[in-house]
Formats: sequence, structure tokens, C-alpha cells
Amino acid sequence: MELRYAYWCDRKLSEVIVGRETDLDYLKKKGYMIYFCRDNTELYNAVKSYRTQEWIITVLSELPEFSELLHWEYVR
Repeated sequence: MELRYAYWCDRKLSEVIVGRETDLDYLKKKGYMIYFCRDNTELYNAVKSYRTQEWIITVLSELPEFSELLHWEYVR
């Protein structure tokens, strides 16, 4: 089974939780809408608009490439 990347957002808290599909299973089981992405770049593009709005982004998984993209955007 191919690992997919996923994220969930809470508009009330202005928070995004990012991780692999398996890490966000607990939210899916609770009935929350989880958004899936094929790779780090697609995940980054989906989440970057939340970053520009200064939302909290919590990364649950070890995602070095994704974290690097977030860091690069922040320091530019």
C-alpha cells in the first residue's frame, strides 16, 4: 500500500494538522474530513495558503522534505 500524505484543518482554531494518511486515521474514524495528497509538493501547495494566514501547522509525521519546503518559504 502506497503511503499518502494527508491534512486536516480546523477553521475555529486556525490550525492545520499534517501527516501521513495512517497518522490521521484517528480523525477520519471520528468523522472528520481528511484531505489527501500524493506527495510532499502537493501537500505543501495545499497547506501554504494556511501558513500565509498565520495558521498553526502541526506536523505529526517525520516529513523532512515537507518541513524543508515550509522552512524555505518562511526564511525567504
